[in-house]
Amino acid sequence: MRVLITTILIALLFSLYAQAQNKWLPKGYEYTDSVSEFSGDDLFMMINGGADLFLEYGFKRVELHKIKNSKSTYRIEKYEMTDGEACFGIYSVKKGTEGRVVDIGQACKLTSKAAHMYKDNLYTVISSEKDGAGDLIILATAIANSIDTSAEVPYLAKKMEIIYPIDQVRYLKGNIALNNVLYLPSSNKLDFNEAVAGIDSVGMYLVMQFENEQKAIRSMENWNRKLEDKYKVKNKKSKGTEYYSFKYKDNQPVFYAISGLYLVLSYKKEKEDFIEFLNKF
Repeated sequence: MRVLITTILIALLFSLYAQAQNKWLPKGYEYTDSVSEFSGDDLFMMINGGADLFLEYGFKRVELHKIKNSKSTYRIEKYEMTDGEACFGIYSVKKGTEGRVVDIGQACKLTSKAAHMYKDNLYTVISSEKDGAGDLIILATAIANSIDTSAEVPYLAKKMEIIYPIDQVRYLKGNIALNNVLYLPSSNKLDFNEAVAGIDSVGMYLVMQFENEQKAIRSMENWNRKLEDKYKVKNKKSKGTEYYSFKYKDNQPVFYAISGLYLVLSYKKEKEDFIEFLNKF
């Protein structure tokens, strides 16, 4: 009798757990497997070669959901980040450049087979076995609607909106994220607190924020010393603005300068455009 009662209680608990899992699930979809969960360094078991980026931003745990409907099967990855800034950052770097922006959650990028969406501190990736943007929109909307709170966009990312729409802005918390956007030689010498990049079809602007102006200057000086081993760094002035420059990949120009506690850099941009951006920022 005791064994029977225990079995019934276990079955009831599993039933309640399944109902809680399915609460957000739209009608017409069902689970094909139990939900898997990874936290901390266990993320390496799920992501081969990409976990470091999540850990750099600040990662708590991820849930892996596998569901289906009559049209396709879907893989849903729900990444719980430490806060909204970390969530916006990982979304901004991982969503890529393909697809279109749709009004779901705080931001969502959609292709025919994948949706990247974030809201508050939850970054979600939904991938479909077959083409079907409509179903991706349904699933992303359901997940977004299950979250009652939102987070502020990082201040530094908002500042970049003087030039770029927010979809073209990347928010960076360390050198791993920086290397995902632009690989700079000896960038480990640039000990920045946070950074933001604005990207367009021509090139990009990159702004790194340091603890104070002295640290910004010291980091740039250390970086210059490393660059001089391989690149011909030039120190010039234009209309009273001091800046540095060198030629990088495919002989493309890099300009950079200190502005208060920021190091402002451009890649593949003309000098006049760099000076204008520097003065605006």
